[in-house]
Amino acid sequence: MGNKQTVTSRFLLFLESIALKIFGFPSSTHLIGYSIVLRWLKAQKKEKVCDIGCGRGGLCFKLFKKGCEICGVDISKDKMQRNMKIFGRSIDFVADNGESLPFRSCVFDKCVSTFVLEHFQNDIRALKEINRVLKPNGILVLTADSLSYPRANKNFVEKEKMGNVNNYTKQSLKEILEKAGFEVINQKYFNNSPISYFFFRLATINNLFSVLTTIVYPICLISDELFGTDEGGMHIECKARKIRHIE
Repeated sequence: MGNKQTVTSRFLLFLESIALKIFGFPSSTHLIGYSIVLRWLKAQKKEKVCDIGCGRGGLCFKLFKKGCEICGVDISKDKMQRNMKIFGRSIDFVADNGESLPFRSCVFDKCVSTFVLEHFQNDIRALKEINRVLKPNGILVLTADSLSYPRANKNFVEKEKMGNVNNYTKQSLKEILEKAGFEVINQKYFNNSPISYFFFRLATINNLFSVLTTIVYPICLISDELFGTDEGGMHIECKARKIRHIE
């Protein structure tokens, strides 16, 4: 019985590793976020990049394939151990809460953080830590929950807010980034059109629907570009530059 469970768990881990390396994360929302992050980050070979709140490591692997030196940070020790089994030693994974990063100052060229900032009890402290580990003029690209899409169902939005400490508009995100020593370069809402919002809601039903939405994420991207509103969205993306150092 024990051997059967071991074989099964190894097989599932193998399937998960393939899915992560192909898709990065099984939902249209994460794939949309990843595509914008990669476009805005403009990662170059040999650059040192830190992914704060890396989760399953899908974005780390995409950046690794671009030739970057990657370090993934996440509060979950179990996830970090699992990532090391999936990706081997090609990517460094560190278990940390993100508010006191275990790195010396001014070590990374760029940082990314996807769908994490809204969960920090002290978001400004977390951003100041990212500032500290970034080199002068270093770039941060992040995504976060906004839940401000004007046509969103109010009950659904309230339910989504229950899992967050904060949600952000363009203005509120700009303000905390400036307090943390950053200059905002670009911002945009996404999941801000009827089609992308529909599939975002669908993905929240269960894991099966979440995986199915990966097939339609290009449609969601196009929908946001053609029909997206600038008044708000379910999520927000931001690119910022470090303009002053904060210890």
